[in-house]
Amino acid sequence: MAILFLIIDGVRFIVSTLWDLQELRFAALFDDASSLTFTLLVTAVSCFIAMRS
Repeated sequence: MAILFLIIDGVRFIVSTLWDLQELRFAALFDDASSLTFTLLVTAVSCFIAMRS
């Protein structure tokens, strides 16, 4: 019974670690996408202002 508990605990640890890594990857992707969106928006507004002048 103790061996079964150790196996289940090990699998739970591996799944937990993979889940945390996936969350970190998603957070990094979201930060990159937000930065890119902001840069494109600022560039578009800058071009629009330059064309109106």
